[in-house]
Amino acid sequence: MQVDMKKRSPALDVIRCFALLCVICVHFFRNTDLYAVTINGKVLLGMISLRNFFMICVPLFLMLSGYLLKNKRPGKAYYFKLVQTIGIYLLASVACGVYKVLFASEPISIGAAVRGLFSFSTAGYGWYVEMYLGLFLLIPFLNMMYEGAKTQKNRKLLVCSLLILTALPSILNIWKLLPLSWWLRPSSSQSYDYLVPDYWIMIFPITYYVIGAYLRDYPLRLKRSVNLLLILLVFAVGGLFNYYRSYGTFFVGGEWSDYRSILVVVQSVLVFHFLNGLDYSRVGDKTAAVLGRLSSWTLGAYLCSEIFDGLFYPLITEHVSGMLMRLLYFPLIVPAVYICSLALSAILNGIYALCARLFRRKKICVQTSGPKHG
Repeated sequence: MQVDMKKRSPALDVIRCFALLCVICVHFFRNTDLYAVTINGKVLLGMISLRNFFMICVPLFLMLSGYLLKNKRPGKAYYFKLVQTIGIYLLASVACGVYKVLFASEPISIGAAVRGLFSFSTAGYGWYVEMYLGLFLLIPFLNMMYEGAKTQKNRKLLVCSLLILTALPSILNIWKLLPLSWWLRPSSSQSYDYLVPDYWIMIFPITYYVIGAYLRDYPLRLKRSVNLLLILLVFAVGGLFNYYRSYGTFFVGGEWSDYRSILVVVQSVLVFHFLNGLDYSRVGDKTAAVLGRLSSWTLGAYLCSEIFDGLFYPLITEHVSGMLMRLLYFPLIVPAVYICSLALSAILNGIYALCARLFRRKKICVQTSGPKHG
């Protein structure tokens, strides 16, 4: 598949590749047992801070969708684009299924792997595709709603309304008002007092999509230096807050540490704006083409990274005792999983492209060899 550089933005390709890196970084902390150690000390503070920062992974992907697809309308051409997403998902699921059946320490049966294609479980990270399929079907109608707002004021109110529904609970529904001793060590109880409704929190993909569309029309007006300082500030605040919530016990997750967290929302917007605002004028055509190619492989790499998680992390946990020592392998394992996942995704994308060409060729042959009249 040729990459048309006239239609691609190196900035958006960089954001997509960085989002994939963040995904793999988040999985590193899970696979090296960060969530199974007592949270205290400077090293754990640093790890908790990094984990919180890398939670921008999925939000960046969703904001990219809003940024790129805000003008799409329902129609055959639009819905046909879903074919490639489903094709890559199926190929990645087959690859994950083969790995699990033949090589995983806890293999699944072939029948279970086939059934898992429909429940998005054969590929362990298939939940993302399950979520995105629903969002994709809604996108043309979300665009109508967004365009119907017409003015910047109304569109800003739309974004704020979605934030109230999905992110406000991450601020107000995470406290236990009494006893006062709870505030000294919030990890002592995970029962919180609800102050606002949280029924709609799971529509956060729509929130990020609309934010992406809004940023396309109304970019932030921040100097690059200020933007970077704000990213560092939110990084520090988010890390300290998550450390405070878990101090003295195992990692305590909640609305404040998930994609719905207002801290993650703010960090995602700041990072998106920073990467999108960098000067890419010196990026040559060849480099831009490579970025475009890597960017097109990120979905498959996301799904296939489960395979390399399963291959690499058991080696660490088996031969390196203690979570703190395993953290030293972060700069080795994360790039290894990243590169291997992209390489496998490149193969799967190549298989998909080949199948698509054969299908089109067969279709043309059928049309040209049909009965002639007259």
